[in-house]
Formats: sequence, C-alpha cells, structure tokens
Amino acid sequence: MKTDLEMAHTKLRRATEQINLLEGKLQQAVNENAKLKVKQNEDSKLWQGLDSKISSTKTLCDQLTETLQQLASQTEQAEEDKKFFEEMLGKNSKALDEFNCLLHDLSTKLECAEQKIIAGKQEMWQIKREKEKWIEVTRNNCIQMILQLRKKIPSSSSWRVQLMKINPT
Repeated sequence: MKTDLEMAHTKLRRATEQINLLEGKLQQAVNENAKLKVKQNEDSKLWQGLDSKISSTKTLCDQLTETLQQLASQTEQAEEDKKFFEEMLGKNSKALDEFNCLLHDLSTKLECAEQKIIAGKQEMWQIKREKEKWIEVTRNNCIQMILQLRKKIPSSSSWRVQLMKINPT
C-alpha cells in the first residue's frame, strides 16, 4: 500500500509529464505558425512579381495604342499591319487570361494561408490557456497534499525530512 507521500510523488511526476506533453504541443503550434509566416512571405513575393507583370502589360498596351494610331495614318500598309496586330492582341489576351487565372489562384492561396495563421494562433492560445489552467490545478492539488501531509506527520522537522526525500532541491 502506497503512503500519502508516494501517492503525492506519483501525482507530481504525472503532472510533470503532462506539462511536458502540453509544452510539446505548444512548440508544434509555434513551429506551424512559423511555417505559415514563411508561406505568407513567399506569397507576398509572388504578389510583388505580379505587380511588375501588370506594369509590363500596361506598358505593352500603351505601346499597342500608339502603334494603332500610327497605322491610321499609314494607309498603304494598313492591311498587313492590321493582321500583325490582331495576332499580337490575341496573344496578349491569352496572356491576360492566364494572368487573371494566376491572380485568382494566388488570392485563394493567400486567403487559405491567412485562415491557417488565424487558426494556428487560436490553437496556440487555447493550448496556452489549458496549460496555465492545468498548472494552477496541479499547484493547488500539491498544496492541498502538502497541507494534509503536515497534519499527518507529528513533528515539523519530520515532515521536512520526508519532503526532502521527495524533492531534494
């Protein structure tokens, strides 16, 4: 049959193991959050690349407009130039469609990453609250056990010797 001190020591050891498990979960949540931040930075760089492509496309469209104005004044080569620019316009339209698809995909990925970050933060705070609550409950249980042990052990020096056997620090 275990003594009260042995039972208290067992409970304390279990509590320490549970604290270690919760700390492990917290570390996993922190690591996941760091990964999501890296992903968000990568997505941000992709957005910057898209901004550059938008500027290039706008410049190209401006150049096409200027060229079309020149074609109006050049009647001799109008038909040949018209065919050429229709082909260029088709290619640009296809590129713009692909760009719009890419923009949509990146927007979806960014929203997903933001949701994961929010969920990760919420999970991390929940684990932290559970850990703090569990530590408080364990601390109160340990105090209650020590108070009960004080009542059971007759002399004050005797209970300190017993306590030193459990926790030599």
